[in-house]
Amino acid sequence: MFAQSTSELSSIPIRLWVAEYEGVKRYWIHGGKPYRQELVCKMEFYSLIRGSSVSPNRRFIVVALHAETLVIDVAARKWYNLTRSRRFPDGSYTLAIEYVRSWAPNNLYFLAADRLTSGADMTVFSVSPPRLIRRFIANGEVKSVGWYPHSKHFFYTLAPKGQERQQSNLLSQPHYLLPITGGRPRKLSRQEVSRLLTDWDYLAFRDTSFTSPNLVKYTLDRKMRVVYRDERPQSLIVERRGGERRVLSVPAVANTPIEMYSVCDIDADHQRLLVMDIYWNFYVVRIADNSWGKIGNAASFIPGDRSRKVPDIFVVEFVNTGYLFHSSGRFW
Repeated sequence: MFAQSTSELSSIPIRLWVAEYEGVKRYWIHGGKPYRQELVCKMEFYSLIRGSSVSPNRRFIVVALHAETLVIDVAARKWYNLTRSRRFPDGSYTLAIEYVRSWAPNNLYFLAADRLTSGADMTVFSVSPPRLIRRFIANGEVKSVGWYPHSKHFFYTLAPKGQERQQSNLLSQPHYLLPITGGRPRKLSRQEVSRLLTDWDYLAFRDTSFTSPNLVKYTLDRKMRVVYRDERPQSLIVERRGGERRVLSVPAVANTPIEMYSVCDIDADHQRLLVMDIYWNFYVVRIADNSWGKIGNAASFIPGDRSRKVPDIFVVEFVNTGYLFHSSGRFW
C-alpha cells in the first residue's frame, strides 16, 4: 500500500503533453513541480476539444475539435487537417468529427467512428499522409474491431441476430476479415477466431469498448499488459506474456479508497505504473510490493495561474517510458 517512505516513488520524473492556446506543449515534472517545458507543435486550439487519441508509439495525435479533425505529427512538429467542416452562407456548417476506435500496429492507420457509440459504419484513415483509405458499412451492428499484425487487414464482429442489445460471448459472435484497400469481407473460422481472442499481438489492437467493462492496456513490445477492473474493490492486474500475474489492490487514504480513473503508463523497466485518480492526482505504483507514492495534482503541474483548472492533457507518461497504450489511443 502506501510506502513508509514515498520519496523515491514521488520523485520519479514524469512528462505531460498539454494542449494550450499557442500549441502542444510538453512539461517535465519532478517532485510535483515542472522543471522543463517544450513547444512541440505551434498551432492554435481555437475551438472545443471533443476528444484525442495518441498512436501507440506516440508519434501522432488525432484531435477531434468542435467540427473537424486534426492530425499532429509530433516528430515533424506539424499539424494537418484530416477532415474539414463545410461552411455555408447562412452560417451553418457540417460536423466532420472522427474518433479513433483502434490504431493499427504500424501506427500509421486507424479505424474510426464518427460518434462514440457502436454502429454499422467503419472507416479507415491514414495519418501519414492524412487521408481517407476506406469506408465500409457492415451488415449489422459492429460490436468490436481489431487489426492483423501486418496492418493490411482488419477484423470486426457482429452481434448475433436478435442479440444486438445484449452482451454475448465473443467466440459466439460472427467475425469477419476485411482488407483495408478493398474487397469483400470473409467470415472467419472458429479456429481463426480463437487465435484472435488469445494472441496478444491481436488482442492489443482489438477495441471492445462496447462489450467489455475492463480496460486493458499493453506495452508497445506486447510483453506486458495491465487490466483495470472497475469493480468494488478496484484492482489492477499486471500480467507478463510468459504467464506471471500480479493483482494490485487500490489503497485507502484516510480510510477512503482511491477512486481510480486510469493507468497512464509503465516505466521502461516494467517495474512501476503511473496511475491517475478521479481528482487528477497522480501516483507512482511499484509493482513488486504494491507501494504507492503520490506525485501531485495535474492543476499544479503547469506554470501560471490557472485557478486550479486541470489543463487539456493528451498524454501523461514516465520520462523513461515503457509505452503503455490502449488500442483506442485514449489515456483515460
